[in-house]
Amino acid sequence: MVDDIALEAPIRLEEARFNFEDQNDDARVRSHVRDIFVRSISPIDHQQRRSPFDTVTSTIASTTRTSSSTTNDRRIIDMQSPSQLVDENRYLNDELNRVETALNSTRAEKDELSIRYNALSDRLEQSLRAQGADITDNEPERRIVVQQNIDLRRKLEEEHQNYKRKLQTYQDSQQKQAQLVQKLQQKGSYRDSASTTDEIRVLTYENRLRNSEEQDIASITLEEEKHKSTSLGQVNTMLREQLDHANAANQQLTNELHRITAEFQRVRDELNHKARDWQEEECMFNEYYNKEHNLIYELWREVVSFRKQFTELKGSTERDLTRVRNDLAQTGRSLTSACFGFLTNTKSVESHGQILLDRERGDKASLEGQIRDKTREIDDLQNRAQELTLLNEKLRIQLTEKESTIATLTRVAQSVSEGTSSIGAGVSSGERTSGIRENTLDARTREINMETERLHARLRDIAQAVINDEESPFDFDIDGGGGGTGSPRRLSPLRSAGGERFDSPDRTLTRIRSPRSHSPQRILTSRPHSRNVSPSFADSTFSAVHAALNKRQVQVHDLQTKLTNSRDLIQQLKRQLDESDSERRHLEQQSTGYKLQIDELRRQFDDTATERDRSKTALESSNYEKINLEKVRLSLNNQIDSLRAECERLQQSNTELQRQR
Repeated sequence: MVDDIALEAPIRLEEARFNFEDQNDDARVRSHVRDIFVRSISPIDHQQRRSPFDTVTSTIASTTRTSSSTTNDRRIIDMQSPSQLVDENRYLNDELNRVETALNSTRAEKDELSIRYNALSDRLEQSLRAQGADITDNEPERRIVVQQNIDLRRKLEEEHQNYKRKLQTYQDSQQKQAQLVQKLQQKGSYRDSASTTDEIRVLTYENRLRNSEEQDIASITLEEEKHKSTSLGQVNTMLREQLDHANAANQQLTNELHRITAEFQRVRDELNHKARDWQEEECMFNEYYNKEHNLIYELWREVVSFRKQFTELKGSTERDLTRVRNDLAQTGRSLTSACFGFLTNTKSVESHGQILLDRERGDKASLEGQIRDKTREIDDLQNRAQELTLLNEKLRIQLTEKESTIATLTRVAQSVSEGTSSIGAGVSSGERTSGIRENTLDARTREINMETERLHARLRDIAQAVINDEESPFDFDIDGGGGGTGSPRRLSPLRSAGGERFDSPDRTLTRIRSPRSHSPQRILTSRPHSRNVSPSFADSTFSAVHAALNKRQVQVHDLQTKLTNSRDLIQQLKRQLDESDSERRHLEQQSTGYKLQIDELRRQFDDTATERDRSKTALESSNYEKINLEKVRLSLNNQIDSLRAECERLQQSNTELQRQR
């Protein structure tokens, strides 16, 4: 369809231009012919109007010289006007023959174009049938194109039939015109023969009239001859004037003839130049037509390949879109499930982690506070232990000194007892002095006992403080069991079993103390007991303090291990939180990647939509060009009709001129 339009458009434009140039030339020639006819008819009409008078003057002025000259001039004019009419008739016949040849050439070109159109339409139908299996999605468009092709073919056939009918009518009109020309020629020949017979009759009638007039002339008087001579003189002057007018008209006609011949030569040269130009343009047009035909054929193949590629691309894009939709739906479902699972896990992990973090923070704070307290207590206990060790060393030194004094006192007492046993009762004079010494020794022993009691009280306080500090540790539940609040749990204040028991200082004092007696025997019996008890008590107290300090160090070590375990647990929770964040970021990256793929697919879909719109616009533009070419064709048909009407009008004018002639 597009090929036919593209092929017919230049041909129609060339025909229109050629017809327009022919129309201009025909109009110019018709104007010149009309002027010639008008100028040539006017003297003929004048001569026809003057013919009866000329016959009379010819009969009267047969002897005069002026009448002969006027008749010769009239005959020259009568001879010139039929020759001009014959030339004009010949020129019109040539023009008609040229128009017929142009119409025959246009008819041949029309037939060739119809043959090409049929071949192209058959090829298009074959290509469409071959592509019918592949083109399934463009079925409505193909049907529309096929329907348009069928409509255009039908229109072309109708136009071809109309053109044939018009050509047949034109040929019939030409035949009728030729018949009419033949009839007119026959009528002209008949008119010539009739005119010759009329002239013969007129001559015979004139001879008769002349005979009758000669008989009448014999009886005419001289006055009539004079009157006739005067009238003949007037007629002679009038004929001279007419001769002058005829000479002027003849000169004007000769000038006009020269001008027309020059114009005709110029028109012939222009026609030859235009014919050469037309041949060159025809060659150029044939080359251009071949190029355009090849280009259009290549364009058509590209359009077919593009349509095939477009259908393949459309099918592949639709398959890809369905696959992408399925993938997107599956990924959306997996993303939603993963997001729900991730949200639930993150919520549970966050809640549990928050709880654990809060708990760990509280435990950490409490543990740090307890550690600080315990470190302070340990430092205090270490300071106190150092002080106690120093005090213990001092007390040991004092005890050794006191034991040495007690030993000296015992030795003194033994020596005294031995002296008393050896001396006997004879030394009564020294009893008072010995009693005084016993009193002083007893007072000193009391002071020593009081000092030892104070030392034992201090040791007892130190031991009680160490035992209380040892037996009151704090136990924390790091793992969340047993309340999970980190509240301290105090153990029993005194160990009833499973621990190392010490004798209370009261017992030691009761052991050390005894009822007051001034006898040396009691002193001797009490001193070894106190010497045996006080070192063991000091050693036991020191060992208890040392054990309590060791146990406190063990507790501190346990607390440090629990603190490191809690820190490891916090680090593990942080790693889990970082892994969950990385997984969330990975899922977000996947979602952004899917979004980018969706955007890319949407852009591809938009590109295909724009390409489809572009093809639609190209189709609409081709339809618009087809409509414009149809309008041009209609305008050219109107011009052809107007030219035919003008030709018919010229034929009618020609027939009227021939009829008038």
